[in-house]
Amino acid sequence: MIIFCEECGAKNDLESGTLTSIAKKAGSLKCRNCGDTLVISPIRDFQSRLELKYRDQILEVNKRRSIVTIGRDKENDIVVKNKLVSRSHAVTLPQAQVRPD
Repeated sequence: MIIFCEECGAKNDLESGTLTSIAKKAGSLKCRNCGDTLVISPIRDFQSRLELKYRDQILEVNKRRSIVTIGRDKENDIVVKNKLVSRSHAVTLPQAQVRPD
């Protein structure tokens, strides 16, 4: 499994044995690049989320907010002021239901 460091963005590739032992209980590892703590949650706690950033606008797509609109129209969640961008340029799709194995 690959975990990206929230501090420096480095790619941390974890061996499956290391991940298995940590995933069974909450724990943490250190980033191989900057040494910041990589927090690993129990598998049952994993949830899909996406953080969208554009200039000073930041939105998180998760269970509570599953749809985000992007475009140049002022009614969008993220407004991109550029004539090359459509009024309604992009929309995130609702989160799919995922069953744990």
